[in-house]
Amino acid sequence: MYNLKANYDKILPIVKLALNEFLLPDGNFKTYKNKPKWSDIEVVTLSILAETISLDSENWMFSKLNNDLLMIFSELIDRSNYNRRKRRLSGYINSISEWVAQQIDGENRKVILDSIPLQICMNPRILRSKICKDDNNVQPSTSYNPSLKMHYYGFKMQLMITQ
Repeated sequence: MYNLKANYDKILPIVKLALNEFLLPDGNFKTYKNKPKWSDIEVVTLSILAETISLDSENWMFSKLNNDLLMIFSELIDRSNYNRRKRRLSGYINSISEWVAQQIDGENRKVILDSIPLQICMNPRILRSKICKDDNNVQPSTSYNPSLKMHYYGFKMQLMITQ
């Protein structure tokens, strides 16, 4: 499974660095009449986290946050409030993508990003597979690829092609 809190903690400083010029001291991009449970920067970070791990199901993410990580994320934002704020903050989310692309490739070249599944073994052999089981930092996972309509056990490879 994904360690959502560890990934969240890795992404948050990157997002703060990229959007530092727009941030107010409380972590929001504008002042709110009533202080929200989560700051704008935390909503942007959670949205980027979901995109980073190719999480298509917000239902799974919020059930995981509610059940397993409620002690870590003490005041969890409501799902409808998260979606509303995510839509409003989409410009900042896009600027993060542009900032990361600029850090990777300083020139203004065309960049294509894609991800493909790397299947280690078929589903019936998952329990017997010993590939990458000894290293805790590199763990294959079971996932679904909707474009290929297949469940797979393995990794998701990210490809970046530049002009």
